Amino acid sequence: MSNSTALASAPKRTREQYVAIDLGENMHERNIYRNNRPDFKALAEEFPSIKDFVHYSENGSAYIDFKNAEASRALTQCLFKKDFNLDVEIPENTLCPPIPNRLNYILWIEDLLSESHIKLTAVRGIDIGVGASCVYPLLGCATNKSWQFIGTEVDAESVKSARRNVNRNDLHGQITIYHNRDRSRTLPLDKLESEGIISPNDEFAFSMCNPPFYGSSDEIQAGIDNKIDDPAAVCTGTESEMITEGGEVQFITNMIEESLKWKNRIKWYTTMIGKGETLGKIRQKLMENKASAYCGNGKGKEDSNHAKPPDYPTDRQLYCDRIQSRPHEKFSYNKDGPVTKKIRLAQAPKSQFSTQLPCDAAKAQEDILEILNDLNASQLAVTSECISGSMVSNTWSRKARRQRAHNANATKKDDIAEVSAEILFTFKFDIQEVDRDNTNVIATWTKGKQREVFESFWNHVKKRILQDFGIVQGDRYKPHGVDA
Repeated sequence: MSNSTALASAPKRTREQYVAIDLGENMHERNIYRNNRPDFKALAEEFPSIKDFVHYSENGSAYIDFKNAEASRALTQCLFKKDFNLDVEIPENTLCPPIPNRLNYILWIEDLLSESHIKLTAVRGIDIGVGASCVYPLLGCATNKSWQFIGTEVDAESVKSARRNVNRNDLHGQITIYHNRDRSRTLPLDKLESEGIISPNDEFAFSMCNPPFYGSSDEIQAGIDNKIDDPAAVCTGTESEMITEGGEVQFITNMIEESLKWKNRIKWYTTMIGKGETLGKIRQKLMENKASAYCGNGKGKEDSNHAKPPDYPTDRQLYCDRIQSRPHEKFSYNKDGPVTKKIRLAQAPKSQFSTQLPCDAAKAQEDILEILNDLNASQLAVTSECISGSMVSNTWSRKARRQRAHNANATKKDDIAEVSAEILFTFKFDIQEVDRDNTNVIATWTKGKQREVFESFWNHVKKRILQDFGIVQGDRYKPHGVDA
């Protein structure tokens, strides 16, 4: 088997269509390339290295041929320099990272850390499989000056190249490249400790990974043969960058199993996923290993061909898990794109719901508090704009309500349900007054082992609120002021 793999065939869409897709709907809102394709003519004038690869159509518009590996490599190096002031070497026959796509991952990590309120003295990350270009640590440190990285890599030549890129940009004080000689390990924190690279008490804000997608070269070729639209760009990569035993499912499964050992030493374990069929399998692995917090961010679109080489315009899913907390609902799948049954089943359960009530904030808060007290919510904390608390048992189910109806003096422990040793979940209700006649209520699951039951809890609370205002009719709950 050769040490590198190259994939290319004639695109069935136009070049402009592919660039528009990659730089539009797939881009993070803070991505500098969002709806802002590179000006190839200006790049050719500024950087002699790309000049010979820039062509002009009959109407004078400039473009490059993404199926030319040298052109793609020259473009990536120019964008590194122009937009991030980074000098980067990308050896032939190694993966040429598409900068807009890679920047997306960094921006998503920023959001993840911000929304989950990670509190560490320094933001340190681990890039599993840093590659020859060292793209993620370089972009991460260029856009976040205080970040630090450890990049692990199994390929010896890629380790050398990555270290050269770090030193070339004077980032050796922030980025450490570690040669991981054990290909069966994804997170060798014990090895890093034994070699004095980290201490036993060191913690990391996140790990990130762009894993090898395929289990064999035959799987790569089968994916190409079955595709409806051929790749719009050449993809070169070393064997370790593109192929691993068991494919990406086994690679990510190894990460999940190793995370059980390191637990909160890494606050968020994240990875890219390349195949639609992988999503459900990974979610199942997370559930089996009791990962209470996990989420994804992507188009919510299944790659029906199951094998998409990482070419310049690419569709990826990002997936992550954490021991206890869950970020804002913005990290769930984008619901604007088409969603298949397989994608829906792979998504993490929803953690946020909202409704608008025809009243002011004070009335909304009063009604919600009355319902929560009736449901025996505990640890209630109230401010003018928020109610937070927890549920230690399911007190809103039909069974629980029937028990209370039979015995008005029933207690939570004796007559409703045995109180768990730990809470089902914690929650908060944000109460946002629109005007004197309208208030938005946003219910958010914030922590706990039973996120799946949060939706039924919300449905119960919402129905009672809406019924109180006469919006929903029914006889299950008595209106306020009426004796049961």
